[in-house]
Amino acid sequence: FKYIKYSTRLGKDATRLDLVEEEIPIATFMQSFRSLISPYIKHSHYSKWQATQFKTNRDTFPIGSILSVVDFAENYSFSHQKEIQTQYYHTDQVTIMVQVFYRHAQLDLDGVESTYVKRMIKKEYHFYISDDKEHDTHFVQHCFGLFFQYLHQRGIQIDHHFVWSDGCASQFKSSRPFFALSRYHRHHKIPHLWSFFESGHGKGEHDGAGACIKRALKKQSFDYEGDRLIDAHTVVEWCKKHFAVQVSTSQASTSHVSTPHRVFWEITGEWKQVPLVVDDTYGSDHDDSFEDVPLISIDYDHISGLVKQGDVFAVIAEEANIEKVEYYLLRCTEERTKLTCEITSEVTTFFTGSVVVQGTYLQQVKALQSGIHFVDYKPDKKVYHYTHHIIATGLQLQQVKTTNSKRKKWRLDVEDHEKLLQVIEQRAEPL
Repeated sequence: FKYIKYSTRLGKDATRLDLVEEEIPIATFMQSFRSLISPYIKHSHYSKWQATQFKTNRDTFPIGSILSVVDFAENYSFSHQKEIQTQYYHTDQVTIMVQVFYRHAQLDLDGVESTYVKRMIKKEYHFYISDDKEHDTHFVQHCFGLFFQYLHQRGIQIDHHFVWSDGCASQFKSSRPFFALSRYHRHHKIPHLWSFFESGHGKGEHDGAGACIKRALKKQSFDYEGDRLIDAHTVVEWCKKHFAVQVSTSQASTSHVSTPHRVFWEITGEWKQVPLVVDDTYGSDHDDSFEDVPLISIDYDHISGLVKQGDVFAVIAEEANIEKVEYYLLRCTEERTKLTCEITSEVTTFFTGSVVVQGTYLQQVKALQSGIHFVDYKPDKKVYHYTHHIIATGLQLQQVKTTNSKRKKWRLDVEDHEKLLQVIEQRAEPL
């Protein structure tokens, strides 16, 4: 890609970045390649290191502190199912800033208490929506002011705030944002640690959250008889009505993470706060049903630590297995442990120092529309599996009536079965 010069329709000279094909000598190419490869390697190292630091920060931030990831989504352009011709050439837009917010569970708010032994993390999505098109540091400062008011109103305890964002100069990484950061320390008495992703990186669930909102708004705009979305106020009211509810999914790589709130804020162009009351219309308390949601992860070493005695967990099956199944289900009889001697289980030898989980097999016998049926296979025979083969734990089985009193029969829901197949398909680590 190179910047090329071209003439506009008015005859003025301009430049644009375009894909250009050139034929050059090999020596010239190698000289250009050597000048570019070193900065690229550094950039790649920085981006991977920062991604690792973010994951570590998210999984280990201490009790009493909170963590936020903030970013602007692309402006949403209004389009209607039926519009006059002139609207095609001019569409109104709204600005959407997304903040994904993590905190430790509090007994008075969530009914459970996060401890150092058992971390219970709550995750919230905050969407700041405005008719103001300026994506600048003043917008960010105003949104953070609303966020601190929200923390105070809910009684959320905080003594440290970790913030992650990209390095956009006009929004987060220049003299004005640094001055605003020093004011946060002084006015709110809360130390802040602001970290930045490498340029062009930092993609995460905040991008997906913004895309999810815009996709839903686009779908609603094609409903001619439904609510009409014309500005930030109507967007916020519609989102509070249809999106601010508790969901049944959890963050993939962190244990016991639920989403109790989605908070939508309307930001006016004159920087006036529109009063919003935290009530049950767009928030709810902790739901114990989250404990029944299978914890599916691609962080193999981490998820093995979640397997407790009596839990049903899944391990990925070898490609050429006799049963011709994609995964095995086991009921845990011994939690993750490091072997002190060599052990042979089935046809696999586990060497000294291997980290394994022990369990009894549940044999897959039938696949029906209602679910996948399993039976207890030799309940007294315990087998070992490597921890990095585990793809899910906390799976819920329903007992099925059977005439065979010796072997109990169980059913796994089709949705959980499909999730397991999806994890296997996406898994990058070869066996």
